[in-house]
Amino acid sequence: MKFVKKVLMLVIFFSCVLCYGTMSPVYGHPGRTDSNGCHTCRTNCAKWGLSPGEYHCHNGGSSSSSSSSSSSSSCDSALARQKAQEEARLRQQQLDQQQKANGVSSGYAFKKSQPDAALPDLSAQNEYYAAGYREGFHKADDELTKSTKQLAMQNAKNDARLYDTYQNEVPEGLKRDLYISEYQTSFKTYESEYFEELETLAKNKAREIVFNRKDEKEALNVVSGKGQEVYQSSLKNNITQYQKEIKTIKQRAKKSGYEDGFANESEHYSSFAQYAEDAVYKDFYDVYQKSYQAGQHDRFMQNVMVFAGAAIVLTLTVIFVMRKRHKKNVNIK
Repeated sequence: MKFVKKVLMLVIFFSCVLCYGTMSPVYGHPGRTDSNGCHTCRTNCAKWGLSPGEYHCHNGGSSSSSSSSSSSSSCDSALARQKAQEEARLRQQQLDQQQKANGVSSGYAFKKSQPDAALPDLSAQNEYYAAGYREGFHKADDELTKSTKQLAMQNAKNDARLYDTYQNEVPEGLKRDLYISEYQTSFKTYESEYFEELETLAKNKAREIVFNRKDEKEALNVVSGKGQEVYQSSLKNNITQYQKEIKTIKQRAKKSGYEDGFANESEHYSSFAQYAEDAVYKDFYDVYQKSYQAGQHDRFMQNVMVFAGAAIVLTLTVIFVMRKRHKKNVNIK
């Protein structure tokens, strides 16, 4: 009985070996299959002997020729459907891209033709067309904002030197409200800068008039039109200030010259040396020299007075002593 069991077990074992040897090799790999037992390879395809994206089927290992034929036919049908779906997807993608491109063109053209217009309602439009329209609209809006600000600033800079009031005429093809706002703000800034330039010019001209004796009438006509009043007023004020400065420098030169002369020190011109390149320097020099000589004269006179005083004291002392001796001699006699 035991022998029979052993024989049966051996028969079963060799039958399994023979069945396994006749099975076609099927290599399992990750991924679910569709109703046809097929799917597309996505990862590690080379490991399974497949190409990335290759659609293939698993027939379950059936040795039946009818089953194999049926499975092959199902796979071919699934591949055909997948190809058709992919082609349809690509066609739709191209249509969507074309819709978006049309939207970009339309949105850009609309905003350029109507710079102050708001974005229209796009709820009824194709989503790709609407997305493209918004993209084109905002691109045109950015360009219009940049060009509007640039031209407003440029025009304001020119007008601020010519006109007393705003020139609010808006050029075509620009955002009106933005242009006016930017223009008026820039106009004020450039007008202030222009007046500052005129005041600086007036100050330089005034110095030339006072320190280098340039013609004042000629300087008054340097600026005409807008800003002339600002320039001329600043010119006159600066002339007055520089004339006061000249007076102060002369007083300082006079004082230092007298002190140097009286102290019998060597001449030095530090109190007005910085004006050596100006025509008025000679005036400062003459004042200093005159005061220096006056200081030397006063010192000399002081020394004379001291010497004379000493001589008088000495003379009186001698006279007093001589008289005293004379009295003494008279009394002795």
